[in-house]
Amino acid sequence: MAIHDTDMPLADRWEAIQRLEEKIEQGQRQRVEKKKSESDARYDVEGESLRTTSY
Repeated sequence: MAIHDTDMPLADRWEAIQRLEEKIEQGQRQRVEKKKSESDARYDVEGESLRTTSY
């Protein structure tokens, strides 16, 4: 997408910007979820569960 293209109609530019922002937000949410799932790992240590919750 060429968002900086001034020849692109304003409505099309607005739609391109919205799509890009949504894609960025989705990527950020995915990274947060991945980091959270990794830090919520459960370990079985000598029969006891130890849960880490570092964010």
